[in-house]
Amino acid sequence: MRILVLGSAGGNNLGDVAVLDRNMELIQERIPDAEFVVPTSSTQRTWRLLSRFPVLPVKTGRLRFLSPGVVQAALDCDGAFTCAGIFFDYALFRIRYNFVASLAPLLAPCRRRRIPVVGLNVGVQAPTSSIGARMMRWALNSHDRIFLRDADAVDILRRLGVRAPYELGADPAIACRSHPSGEDRGLTPFPERARLSVYDFGRDRDRDTTPVLARTSHHQTEGTHSLSPGSGLAPVSGEKCRLGFNFTHLLAQSLAGTSPPMSRGGLVRYLADTLRGVYQRTDTRLTLIATERKDHALLREVQEKAALGDICDLAPWSDFTETRGRIAGCDVFVGTRLHSLIFACGVGVPFVAIPYQPKVAAFVRDVGLPPGFLLDGWWQGAEHLAERIAGACSHPEETRAPMAAYVRDASCLSQRAVDCFADLVRARARR
Repeated sequence: MRILVLGSAGGNNLGDVAVLDRNMELIQERIPDAEFVVPTSSTQRTWRLLSRFPVLPVKTGRLRFLSPGVVQAALDCDGAFTCAGIFFDYALFRIRYNFVASLAPLLAPCRRRRIPVVGLNVGVQAPTSSIGARMMRWALNSHDRIFLRDADAVDILRRLGVRAPYELGADPAIACRSHPSGEDRGLTPFPERARLSVYDFGRDRDRDTTPVLARTSHHQTEGTHSLSPGSGLAPVSGEKCRLGFNFTHLLAQSLAGTSPPMSRGGLVRYLADTLRGVYQRTDTRLTLIATERKDHALLREVQEKAALGDICDLAPWSDFTETRGRIAGCDVFVGTRLHSLIFACGVGVPFVAIPYQPKVAAFVRDVGLPPGFLLDGWWQGAEHLAERIAGACSHPEETRAPMAAYVRDASCLSQRAVDCFADLVRARARR
């Protein structure tokens, strides 16, 4: 059975890749003969990142989901799912950036052919324009069922007047499994048989696809945490405690409209001052960890500006399994990107969130963390931010119980969403 995967698959955002990987893993458990067709701007990178599945990348081009190869793939598939945070109306008609403008017209013929379309724990941002609201409503109503990753998205769909059935789900990356990536396993180069012309897809359903590669055991070393009087942080081994940090270049954009606006250089200085302030208050080792490619460049600048020497190191850019493992090696994690926090929660590392978008605050609320672990108002001064980070990091035990409960519930919810999708695909196959 061919399954069309509609999400962000370019590989620049490790959180999006983790969501795809986990959804495909759960689907393969329910539909062992599933073959995944993945529209992407970078076919070779996508194949390497998802190579443990029978995956067939299809080049999107300027029209994204309306590219001829993607349209033919949609008409030839047995089911399709959307995933990750692709429902937003920012830069609505920059089709290479925005998903909704090309997704809505693509799903219409799928509905006419009664091809099951399910939203697997998708993220939805509140629309900022009337045309954006209409486009999002059109795309969402083209689903047979929608599972949403946070409670705020449920309210947004209610305000939009979406008619398709929807319910609360959870982000599947919370329970993504650890395995080596294709790049780390020394795979053969991108196969020629996967270099499809955008016009020939779907004419040969027996076409050979990339085989499922045997899973290799891959054990992550998760952080071991305990408390010491006064500091609140102390590794069991007696070594200096490690604080992980994830900052995004979008922090400056989140302050749009403020006076004066923050430039990239200003953001780098601000974050560097914050790191120095945190180190002075906690005497810990600092590790900068990026989950988005552009953020890695920002973190390098912040590290150089902070000038803390060996006390502050920058994790190299890698795949999501390695990045998740590095987060697991921290005693406490301070993050801005949503999936950096989801990774931390999934491996049991207490985390503190800096909300650059509403979805981050929504996640912290859904987990049920105390208010002090959500650092809203982070722009009120580097010393103020450092003080709040140090204060939150002194009480990591307050996060353990709610995190454990959330991981358990979220795993069940993401499984339920995939079960619903698999049942719809199987039902169509029987007709």
